[in-house]
Amino acid sequence: MQIGQVIHEYRKRSGLTQEQMAERLGVTTPAVNKWENGVSNPDIELLAPIARLLGISTDTLLSYRKDLTAAEIEDIICELDGRLNSMPYDQVFAWAEEIAGRYPNCGRLIWQMALILDVRRITDQVTEAGQYDDKILKWYEAVLAEDGKELRAKAADSLFQFWMRKERYEEAEKYLVHFAESDRVGQINRARLSQAKGDTEEAFRIYERLLFDSWQTCNMTISMMSALAVRAQDADAAQYYRNKHEEFAHAYEVGRYTEISGMLELTCAEKDVEETLRVARELLQNIDTVDDFQRSGLYRHLEFQAIDGKTYGKLKATLLNAFRNEESLAFMRGNAEWEAMLAEKV
Repeated sequence: MQIGQVIHEYRKRSGLTQEQMAERLGVTTPAVNKWENGVSNPDIELLAPIARLLGISTDTLLSYRKDLTAAEIEDIICELDGRLNSMPYDQVFAWAEEIAGRYPNCGRLIWQMALILDVRRITDQVTEAGQYDDKILKWYEAVLAEDGKELRAKAADSLFQFWMRKERYEEAEKYLVHFAESDRVGQINRARLSQAKGDTEEAFRIYERLLFDSWQTCNMTISMMSALAVRAQDADAAQYYRNKHEEFAHAYEVGRYTEISGMLELTCAEKDVEETLRVARELLQNIDTVDDFQRSGLYRHLEFQAIDGKTYGKLKATLLNAFRNEESLAFMRGNAEWEAMLAEKV
């Protein structure tokens, strides 16, 4: 953020007009206008009076380039990496401290520098690496106080990893509150902490729930992609997505019914009588595999509601009824094999 933008923002917050600000500083109104529009900058001797008038520090007024662009941050990080590859660690760390002092409000830059320095002191086997603990922790904690939720989560993760390496599990656990229950990184961290503390069962439950949830996301996503391809009349893409759906379902061990559940939409779109008949028959024959995931070793620590034989019958009846009434299957009506299948008793 340029100094003129800072002046404009905080002048508005203070409820001052350009005229009022000019009068109190002893300058002209056009001068203030030029500052705010980036045409010119205030003289150096006016910086402190401006900051006092706006109720901010000179650091905030100058902003220390809080809003560095992504490209600018990348350039600094590249330079940091280059220095680490060619200079002693302590010298590079001192340089990073100077950069952090120049841009104290740029949380993303400080977090990235702290993370790289934290990791490199381990991978490069820096002598007396622990002497840098306090400073790196201070940087992480500073970023944890940032407004951005995403950046706070990154800082919390870095702090969690820091204390896990130290085997200070109570310290590490404090940072889990910064992750939502649905946050995958937070869940993995909770599993790691449970594992480290000897609660293997809980660690397995968390990992297995993450795996099962990832299947549900995968299932929904690739099904929607296939449906989109069908609507776009791209048969090759639709077939590709459905093949992948079958492969993924097989890998996640969720049962044959689920593996082929998406094929019917594709065969209907193509009005392929033989394939529609084959898929529908296979779905009916495999109705009792809808809960195969409950018997999979991948989810053995999770609890699911059991499905009994009567429920399978109800599901089969529901499926047959859908076959009879679904308008997209109208082209199958009158086919002898189709009608005979629909007439089967449950």
